[in-house]
Amino acid sequence: MNDGQVNWIGRKLDRYEIEAEIGHGGTAIVYRAFQPQLERWVAIKVLKTRTVANQKFLTHFQHEAKSIAKLRHPNILTIYDYGEKDGMPYIVMEYVPDGTLDA
Repeated sequence: MNDGQVNWIGRKLDRYEIEAEIGHGGTAIVYRAFQPQLERWVAIKVLKTRTVANQKFLTHFQHEAKSIAKLRHPNILTIYDYGEKDGMPYIVMEYVPDGTLDA
């Protein structure tokens, strides 16, 4: 990553083993990861390094995790966990292996 962003692929983020990047946007990167304790694949959304320095985005990210975790709907991914590792906040959510959320 050219902007100082941590490359999590092949590393552990707490108890999650990061396998691959599956998406990214202006403020975050989403990875596919394995959770050995429950033997399941999850998606992990990690804020980009430059975004963490912006308190507005950090507050929004934390609010997003709390708000979505309260929702239950077939078209909304389930939030499993929220945490921080080395100052990098992340959201752990349901992994959908094929297609897009739009589909």
